Amino acid sequence: MPVTIYADTLVFINTLLTYLLLRSTQLICKLPLRTLRLLGASFLGGAYSLTILLNIPHWPELLLRAVVCVLLCTAAFGVRRIRMLLRAVLVFLLLNGVFAGCMLALRLAAPQILCQAGVLYLDVHIP
Repeated sequence: MPVTIYADTLVFINTLLTYLLLRSTQLICKLPLRTLRLLGASFLGGAYSLTILLNIPHWPELLLRAVVCVLLCTAAFGVRRIRMLLRAVLVFLLLNGVFAGCMLALRLAAPQILCQAGVLYLDVHIP
């Protein structure tokens, strides 16, 4: 049975989740808070979720994910020192892994959650 994916819901949910993951990374790494940068990076992460509609082959997709991960952390926290950026990227990836594990466990209990190409889509009505 095909699932209808609404782009606005997809972008909204993934923007919110990207914000929460980046904000958690900022708190764990004790990085200075720059709200506009964080919001911009969050929207970039939400817009990236639209790539599930493109059917990108596996290896190029992994490379694209790595680039986007570094880009999100760079956009959110800036590049003062490479070591600080690498730490932020690693914490961000760790938090994403924990979140993905939680979503996998939740998906076993709630089939209306769609996870395609590593992008989350909840079949919910935004209002």
